[in-house]
Amino acid sequence: AGTLTSSKALISLSRMTFKDNPIPDITPEKPDFQPEKFDLSEAKFDITGNKLMDDDDELKDEYTDTHKDPYADKVDNNEPQNLNTKVVKRGDKLFYQLWLDTNDFTPEQLIQTTGLTDSYDVKHLTLDIKNIKGYDGKTGEEVTKLFDVEDKDGKLTIQTKKDLLKDNVLDTERFAFGRYYKFDIPVTVKEDVEDGVDIENVASQFVTTVNPDAPTNGDTPRDDPTKTDEKPTQKRVNKVKSPKKVDFQPEKFDLSEGQFDITGNKLMDDDDEVKDEYTDTNQDPYADKVDNNEPQNLNTKVVKRGDKLFYQLWLDTNHFTPEQLIQATGLTDSYDAKHLTLDIKNIKGYDGKTGEEATNLFDIKDQDGKLTIQTKKDLLKDNVLDTERFAFGRYYKFDVPVTVKEDVPAGTAIENTARQFVTTVNPETGDPNKPSEKPTQKRVNKVKENKPEPHKFVLDKAGVDIKGTKLLDDDSELKDRYADTNKGPYADKVDNNEPENINTAVLKAGTTIHYQVWVDTTPFDKESLLQTIGAEDDYDERYVTIDTKAIKVYNKSTGKEVTSQFDIENKDGKITVLPNDSVKKTLGQIKVLDTSKFDLGIYYQVEIPATIKKDVPAGTDIENTAKQVIVDKDGKKEELITEKRVNKTPKEEQATGRLPRTGEKAGLLYTLLGALLLAGLAEGKTRLFSKQMKKALKRVSR
Repeated sequence: AGTLTSSKALISLSRMTFKDNPIPDITPEKPDFQPEKFDLSEAKFDITGNKLMDDDDELKDEYTDTHKDPYADKVDNNEPQNLNTKVVKRGDKLFYQLWLDTNDFTPEQLIQTTGLTDSYDVKHLTLDIKNIKGYDGKTGEEVTKLFDVEDKDGKLTIQTKKDLLKDNVLDTERFAFGRYYKFDIPVTVKEDVEDGVDIENVASQFVTTVNPDAPTNGDTPRDDPTKTDEKPTQKRVNKVKSPKKVDFQPEKFDLSEGQFDITGNKLMDDDDEVKDEYTDTNQDPYADKVDNNEPQNLNTKVVKRGDKLFYQLWLDTNHFTPEQLIQATGLTDSYDAKHLTLDIKNIKGYDGKTGEEATNLFDIKDQDGKLTIQTKKDLLKDNVLDTERFAFGRYYKFDVPVTVKEDVPAGTAIENTARQFVTTVNPETGDPNKPSEKPTQKRVNKVKENKPEPHKFVLDKAGVDIKGTKLLDDDSELKDRYADTNKGPYADKVDNNEPENINTAVLKAGTTIHYQVWVDTTPFDKESLLQTIGAEDDYDERYVTIDTKAIKVYNKSTGKEVTSQFDIENKDGKITVLPNDSVKKTLGQIKVLDTSKFDLGIYYQVEIPATIKKDVPAGTDIENTAKQVIVDKDGKKEELITEKRVNKTPKEEQATGRLPRTGEKAGLLYTLLGALLLAGLAEGKTRLFSKQMKKALKRVSR
C-alpha cells in the first residue's frame, strides 16, 4: 500500500511539474514556395535546367508586373522556345509549362497536399488532358503518376495523390521535396478565334498543411483541420493573328559571269531608272537603260552566236515565316530553247546571306524548254518546310549558264522571264493551297551578225585598260555607235564615259592625245585562214603630228606588247598597222597568218600618240576615224569602219569687260592714267578723279 501511495504521489508530482513548467509548443515554419509558368513552343524543354528563370530578369517584380501587364516581359532576353507575348495563329500548338515548387518544403511543415490550378482560356484553347506530363525537375524522370489531373469547366487541377499520405501528411519517401515538378500542358488555339484576341493565362500553386494542435479524443486523433496557402505564377499572354500573306519578289539578271556578287546587292539598282521594273520590263525589256548597270550586266546588250551567258535568278525568302506554313517554293524559267542551249549540270544555287553553295537543297529539272527549280521534299517537317534545314530571311541565287546557238539569225531578240512560286498548307485541312506566283523582270539580248567590230577611242594617257573592256560602254547611249558617230561625232555624250576618255573635249595646241584603235579578231579562231588583219588610221595631218616610233600594239587577252609582230607605216596622213611575215606561213601560192604565232579570237589594242600642232586655228574640229582591214585566203578584202572621234581647239577669248593679260601693264597704265587725268581736269572734280584712278590701278594690277 505504501508503495502504491508513493506511486500516486509520484504521479501527482509529475503532473504538477508539467503544469508548473509547461513544454513550449513547437510551431513548424510556414511552407515557402513560388510557382512558375512559361509559354513554350515545345515540350520537355530544359526539364532539369533553369534556362527560363532569367527570362523575366528585366522586371523589378515579375509576378506583380506581369499581372498588371503581361506584355511587360520583353522578348529580347527570352529563350527562343519562349512564346510569351508572341503572336500565334489559329491551329497553333503551345505548351504551358507549370513549375510546382517544393524546394523549401520540410517534413516538419506537415504538408498534406500540394498542386496547381490553371483556369486556362477554354473559350479560345483546346486542352489535351491525356498528354499532360509531369517531370521531376531534379532527376528528369516522368512522375505524372504521382498526381491526380482533372479538367473541369476550363479549370485544370493537378494535385498530389491521396495514397502518398502517411500519418495524414505527404510521405517524403514516396514524394520527394527539394525540387520543382514541371508539367507540360499542351493546348491548341481554336480555329474560330478572332484576329487580335489576347489569350491570357495565370496558374496558381496551393499547399495544404495539417494543424499540429488539432484536439484529440483520448489517444485517437480527430479529423485534422487543415490550412491551405496559395500563390499565383506570372501572367502569360499570346495574341492571335492570321499569318501574313506570303510576300516575295523574285529577281532576274543577265550576266557575263557566274557567281557575281552572291552575297551583295550591286545589281538591285540597275533598274532604278524604271518606274516599275517588273511591269515596265515585261512590257518592253529595253526599258532598262544600260548607263547605270553593272559592267557584268548584259541586259539589252548585243551578243553573238556561241556566247555564254549566266541567267542569275533570285529566289526571295526574305519575308517568309514559319507561321505561313510554306510547303514548297521555287522558280520556273521558260527560256528560249530555240535559240539557247542550257547547261543543266552546271546550274548552281547559293545562299545569298552566307555565300555557301545550296544546290543540294533543290530539285532541278529541264523539260521542253522549261526549267524548274524547287525545294526538295525531304526538307519537310510536319508537311511544311523545316526552317532548321531550309533557312528563311534571304535570297537564294542561282547561276543558270546558257549558250547562244550557232544557227540563231542575226537580229534575233532572245527574251526571258522567270517566275517564283510558293505553296502553303491550309491549316484546317492540311492540304496544299494553290501556289502563289510572281514574275521577275523580263530580260533581252539581241544576236548580232558574227562579224568583227573594231573600235576607236581618244584618251588622255597611254596604256588605259590594256586587258579590259571598260571603254566599250562609253557609247552605250547610242542606238548605233558607228552610224551615229560617223554622222556626228558629238553624238557621244560624256556623262557615262570613263575619266580617261576625252572624246569631244576641247584641247589646247601642244596637247598630246592617245588614239586607241581596237582590231577585232574575236570572230576568228585557229582554223581561220586569213592573209592579213589589221588597222588603218586616217588622221588629220594638218592638225596633229604622229610619233610613229612611239606606236605600240598590245594583245588585250594577255596584256603583252606585241608590236614586233606588226609592220607600222605612216604615209600621207594614214597609219597602217598590219601583221608582218614573222607571224605568217606559206599556204600554196599565198601567205596566211600562222595561228601558232599570231593569236586570233582576241582584240589587239593599237596605241597611237598624237600631238596637236601649235598653229591649229581656234575652234577647229580635229576628227579621226580608223578602219579594220581583213583579207581572207581567197584575197577577198573587207573594210570595217570604227566610230568617229573628235576634239576641238579652244575658241578665241571674247571681250569680257576686263583688260586682257597682254604683259604690257606699264604702257597700258600710262595711257589709262593720262586719259583719266584729262577727264578729271576737264570736269574739275578732284574727288571723282581720285576714286577712278584707284579703280584703274586695281584693275590693271590684276
